[in-house]
Amino acid sequence: MKTKFTKDSDYPGKQYQELHDHMFEEHGLILLESQMQDIIHIVNKMQSPDREEEMREMLEELVELKRIKDLDGKTPYYLERQPKVWEKAKALLQSLKQP
Repeated sequence: MKTKFTKDSDYPGKQYQELHDHMFEEHGLILLESQMQDIIHIVNKMQSPDREEEMREMLEELVELKRIKDLDGKTPYYLERQPKVWEKAKALLQSLKQP
């Protein structure tokens, strides 16, 4: 006999249903519970006050680097700064993925 869950039923993983539905409807993805836990963990880390400041600063650096490139082209300053900024951005993203 198959169990039928309704919207109001309690069932395993119910807390992830809204995320599951969104990812399927918007992106065509069906995620495992562990994958949804990873997403929630990353989002929670991103929303912490100390991370918010770190991310704001990183975005400002990236925007400034783009502005320099658009105004002056690939100047020596841009060429020196660009790899450092990208490495910093990659490290920030990596740190957000870790538990």
